[in-house]
Amino acid sequence: MMAWTEKQKEYVAAAWKAGDSASEIAGALGPEFTRGMVIGVVHRMGLSGRQRVQRMMSLRNPPKPKRDDAAPRRAPTPIETFFPAMKEEPQGGVPFLDVRDGQCRWPVGGRSLDEFRFCGEKSEVGSYCREHHNRSRGRGTIGEQKALEGMRV
Repeated sequence: MMAWTEKQKEYVAAAWKAGDSASEIAGALGPEFTRGMVIGVVHRMGLSGRQRVQRMMSLRNPPKPKRDDAAPRRAPTPIETFFPAMKEEPQGGVPFLDVRDGQCRWPVGGRSLDEFRFCGEKSEVGSYCREHHNRSRGRGTIGEQKALEGMRV
């Protein structure tokens, strides 16, 4: 480890207060000095941060504009906008062992084997009827929701 002379410390303090960067100070002192060494001695000497650095940081990260709390917020989009109203679940349904190809396999009824049933309506899309297919798809991604908002007039 290298010992700093009083002359070097005085130069570092003056250059630091003048606004020179640690890299500039190290370059002026000679090739054996590094930016990290200058930062270390500045820290040990108790020199404060500089206005220049704060100004540069504020230019890099400008403060975000504050939201006007008086501005009305948009109400959430009701789910009916995305999906038409669904009809009531069928009361009877089809028992587990009786469901056939072409019948909706949306589970309805209770959790016990005696109560468990499938919708049983004619399947139009894959394994589900149209209504249960729409219900299984959810509201969509954020991008899809924004696209739908843009299409509404």
